Amino acid sequence: MSCAFESKTFVQSTLGIYRVRRPETSVLYKTIQNDLESWLQERSFNNELPLFIEKEFRLFLRCGILSYGFARAHCAGCGHDFLIAFSCKRRGFCPSCNTRRMVEIAAHLVDEVFPQVPVRQWVLSLPKRFRYFLQHNQGYVRPVLAIMIKAIEKELIRNVPCDSSGCRLGAVSFLQRFGSMLNLHFHFHSCVIDGLFDKEGNFYPIDYLSQDDIKAVEEKVRRKVIRFFLKKGLLEEEEAMNMLSWEHSGFSLNATVRIEAEDREGLERLIRYCARPIFASSRLEKIGEKIRYVLSKRSRGKEWVLDLTPFELLDRLAVLIPPPRLHRHMYHGVLAPNSPLRSRIVFFAGKEIDLRLFWDKVLQKESKEDGFVKQALINETEENRPQKIGWAKLISRIYEVMPLICPICSKEMKIIAFIEERTSIEKILISLNEPEYPPKVASARGPPEMKFEYDQRVEYN
Repeated sequence: MSCAFESKTFVQSTLGIYRVRRPETSVLYKTIQNDLESWLQERSFNNELPLFIEKEFRLFLRCGILSYGFARAHCAGCGHDFLIAFSCKRRGFCPSCNTRRMVEIAAHLVDEVFPQVPVRQWVLSLPKRFRYFLQHNQGYVRPVLAIMIKAIEKELIRNVPCDSSGCRLGAVSFLQRFGSMLNLHFHFHSCVIDGLFDKEGNFYPIDYLSQDDIKAVEEKVRRKVIRFFLKKGLLEEEEAMNMLSWEHSGFSLNATVRIEAEDREGLERLIRYCARPIFASSRLEKIGEKIRYVLSKRSRGKEWVLDLTPFELLDRLAVLIPPPRLHRHMYHGVLAPNSPLRSRIVFFAGKEIDLRLFWDKVLQKESKEDGFVKQALINETEENRPQKIGWAKLISRIYEVMPLICPICSKEMKIIAFIEERTSIEKILISLNEPEYPPKVASARGPPEMKFEYDQRVEYN
């Protein structure tokens, strides 16, 4: 082991200081570490816990812990090294991994998908009984989302002067299962391009959308969603008629947030908001025997804080963990994977749409032998664009620091090894005075002791 190999809690960069994450010191980690086994024992006894939820909690306890393996970053200039712990890469409640995924999705959509066009956010909230249906049957999610997207598209066609038979919108929708109070709240956030594309890919922006137009879309969505659940047998005819007659039926469609075409930073912030984690771990604090969560906003005159026992916190997190193998965001219209216009639209990602540039590129790649284009443009863009944004670039995009810049000589560092073998892990960590074993998870606690009072008047045999 090189003598330049050091264990530092931070790495200096040209943009700032990159501080190595220490998840074992957080309130969330300590709570799960101390109460997970007892909570699992109680919930498993009542047959209330799916296996994927238990897996989510157990893998979280490995996230960012050097004892489970790490990558080694090395500077060829001065020989300086530092360690990067592996992450759990889960999409449930892990704050670190979900933040990384949020930034990665936003960067991909802004840099690789959305052209320089105005984008409007549409947020659909449903009545509580419909949220229950969506939560317990994922087969209802896509039809309900399709109802909203189709209603929005029809309203845009009504307001944009183009051929209604061939015009399509472009949108990306995010499924959110949570509210601001760590509660279950299934709703949709859709980032919809504020305009339409015709069959040739020409863009027709929309100048103005009034509140009456948005209310008209909300009413269409309300009627069609109620009719959908009525056909599925989840509503009685009388219940459906009552809900249609109510002035406030629990449906809410908001479309007041609009990002202008040139505001790329605003678009990235909007997409980050739509793809954000279920909660912020920095708002958790230990208050006596309870865990306090500081809310982002006051709800109906209640306190700004939420005081929970450890079991109550784990219960809330477990409900918000999404089932495996389900999409968290979806593409619609011209941005859908099977759309014939997708290659033309994403060609102008981050730029103004000018179809002359597109066809000039296509003609340059046209085959002289067979006389037609074989996806020349889309192949070129796939080769030139990276499929994933690297870890260091994501860190710099989140915290404005560049972790792979040597703090000693300011040269670029490279990851030279991934250490997964247990013997090597222990040797390196011992040499760095780091714990070679992971934090110990507390065992399940037994039932509370029962105190019996002995009655002398009764004879016990």
